[in-house]
Amino acid sequence: MFQRLLRRSVPKLVTAALIFAGASFTPVFAAGSSDLFVGVSGPSTATTRQQITYNLSLGTHGPDSSTNVILTNTFSSPVTYLGYASGGPCSQTSPTVITCGPLMSLTPGMAPDWYITVTTDSPGTLVNTVTGTQNETDPNPANNTASWSTTVTQATTADIFVAKTASPGPYYVGQTFKYYLWYGNNGPDDATNAVITDQIPAQVQVVTAEPPCTASGNLVRCNLGTVWARSVSDGIGVTVLPVSAGTVTNTANITADQPDPNQANNSYSLTTQIQPQAAELSVTKTGTPNPVVAGQKETYTITVTNNGPLTATGVIAQDAWSAASGIKGGIAFKSVSTSQGTCTQSGAGVSCDLGSLSNGATATITLVLQPRSKGSLKDTASVRANEYDPDVSNNSSTVVTTVG
Repeated sequence: MFQRLLRRSVPKLVTAALIFAGASFTPVFAAGSSDLFVGVSGPSTATTRQQITYNLSLGTHGPDSSTNVILTNTFSSPVTYLGYASGGPCSQTSPTVITCGPLMSLTPGMAPDWYITVTTDSPGTLVNTVTGTQNETDPNPANNTASWSTTVTQATTADIFVAKTASPGPYYVGQTFKYYLWYGNNGPDDATNAVITDQIPAQVQVVTAEPPCTASGNLVRCNLGTVWARSVSDGIGVTVLPVSAGTVTNTANITADQPDPNQANNSYSLTTQIQPQAAELSVTKTGTPNPVVAGQKETYTITVTNNGPLTATGVIAQDAWSAASGIKGGIAFKSVSTSQGTCTQSGAGVSCDLGSLSNGATATITLVLQPRSKGSLKDTASVRANEYDPDVSNNSSTVVTTVG
C-alpha cells in the first residue's frame, strides 16, 4: 500500500520541483482582474512660472480590460493647471491635485499617453505622484503608482515695457510719417531674447523700419536681444504711408524669456487720425489807399497761399465787391491781373483760374476798382481747390474801404 501511495505522489512532487526550479514564470491571474500599470515623466529642472509638461503613461497586463480608469496627480506643492493634450479630460480639484479620466476601457496591449501642463510659484523639489484606479481587482497594485521629481528654481524676472509715438501731425493720405517704438526694462534682472511685434493696420503701409526692426508686409518685428535691467531705449523709427482716411489704432507688444511681474506695460496702443488728401489753402487781401477819395482808384492785392501738404490743383480764386453804404455813383471795374493763370470779369466780380499751387507756393492777384461817390466799399476774396482743405476758416478775406 505504501508503494502505491509513493507511486501516486512522485509525479506531483516532480512537477512542483520543475515549476520552482525554473528561471522565471508568468503569473496567472484570476478572471475578472486587470493588472493596471502607470508611469510618469517630465523635465528634471524648471523655473518658477515656467510651463512643466508631464507625460502620463498607462496600460494593463490583463487578463481583462481595465474600465473606468482614473489617474490622480498629487503634487508636493501647489500648482496651476494649464491644460491637457490627448487622453483626459483632466481637472484640478485642489491646489495640489489634478485628476484625469475616466478612460472607459483599456484593453491589454493599449498604451495611451496623456499630457498635462502646470506651473508652480514654489521653488524646491516638485514631486508629482500619479496613482491609477479602475473598477477591476488588481492582482499587482505595486505598479499602480509612479512619481517624477522636478527641481524648481526661482526664476529671474524682468519688467519690460513698450511704448509708441508718432511724428507730429496732422497726417494725410499720401504723405508719409513716422511711428517710433520705445522700450525698456525696469528690472530687477536683464531680459533676454526680447522681441517687439507691431501689426500695422492696413490703412497705412509700412515703407521702411529702422534696425533692429524689420518689416514683412505690415508686420514689424524687432529682435532686441538682451535688454539690460533699468535701461530705456531711443525711439526706433518706422516710416508709413497712409492709404485711406480714418482712425488708425495699432498695438505694439514686447516679450522676453523671463517672467514679467507687470504685464500691463507689455503692450501699447496708439491712435492716429488720417485726413483725406489735403491742400490747406488760405487767402489774404489788402486795399490801398484806405480811405480813398471818391473818383480815385482803389487797388486790392489778393494773395493765395497753399500751406500743403499736397499740391493744390484746380485752384479758383474769386472776388466780389459791393457798396456797403452810400456810393450812389456806383463802382467801376478798372483792371485785374494775376501772377499765374487767367482772370475774367463779370458784373461786380472776377474769377481767376490759377491752375496748380505746390506746397508753400503763392499766387498774387491785383484788382483795381474806382468808387465814384462817398460811402463804404466792401470787397471779398475767396479760394477753393480740388483737394480737401482741413481748415476753411482762412479761405476768404474781406476788406472794407472808406470812400470820402
